[in-house]
Amino acid sequence: MKALGLLPPYTIEDVKQAFKSKAKSAHPDGGGSTREFVQLREAYTQAVEFMEFQSSRRNWLASAVERYAEHSKFVEELESQNFGVEIESEDWRKNSFGDFVQVTERITGLRLQGSTVDDTHIEQLISKHKLLRSLRLLDVANSRVSDTGLKMLSPLRSLVRVDLRNTLVSPAGLKGLCSQPHLESIHIGGLNIGFWKRFGLKSTNRKVNFITSANAVPDASPRTRISHVGELAMLRP
Repeated sequence: MKALGLLPPYTIEDVKQAFKSKAKSAHPDGGGSTREFVQLREAYTQAVEFMEFQSSRRNWLASAVERYAEHSKFVEELESQNFGVEIESEDWRKNSFGDFVQVTERITGLRLQGSTVDDTHIEQLISKHKLLRSLRLLDVANSRVSDTGLKMLSPLRSLVRVDLRNTLVSPAGLKGLCSQPHLESIHIGGLNIGFWKRFGLKSTNRKVNFITSANAVPDASPRTRISHVGELAMLRP
């Protein structure tokens, strides 16, 4: 609540109004930055969830358990394919939800790397996009993902960082991806994009950092837990 400038007592309506007020100045269009807005939006999401938990634990828990069961099954499916899954750190959730913390897990990062990954895997993700509302990092480096796969990513509105190194993506596909509201960086190393095409992308999408390093990408990592602050640090090239 501190990030929203609220002191107790407060209601869920107070939380929503505080977010709307601060979002105007935190958004890049209002003089803020992408990172500042992402942090504010995360604070808002946490505050709303906590208020719902406090107002009706029985109803909240019933809904959370159902969502968690679907979430766990999805994570197992991804891990069975050796994809890396990053789960939001539980620290703040432990303080807010106590013994119920496990059912509040959220996926914040996915690494679907390698030549066996293609647009059909993106389609699989999007079929579960409601479970990926907190996804901020998508890594498909060294895969066969193309413009077709990028077009499917529009429901993932929380994306901040996307790694497309050594994929089949073209400048046309990147233009569509850049419309994501909170996107901060895209790794495009190894793509078949000439100097002038890269210059055009950077000049027309100044809010996005295009990283051109084509360094080898490590294999997908096992499931990890990362804090929001730690994740933001990872966004630096």
